[in-house]
Amino acid sequence: MNLLLMIIVAIVAAVAVAFVVVKYLPLKLRWIPSVILLLLAIFLGVKIYDGILEPIKFNEEKLENFQLL
Repeated sequence: MNLLLMIIVAIVAAVAVAFVVVKYLPLKLRWIPSVILLLLAIFLGVKIYDGILEPIKFNEEKLENFQLL
């Protein structure tokens, strides 16, 4: 249930950001949110990659440590 709520909040936030950009931001400044969202996407991609790789590295180190004993 918590995951579903997070997804709904993310969708509402994305729609709100899109509405604000289209409605209130002048054409000359619309590149700024694009750059911010691009940087945010890169940051989140790195965090997801690290989150996936962390258990893999832990298991490799665990196997090394137990083989040494």
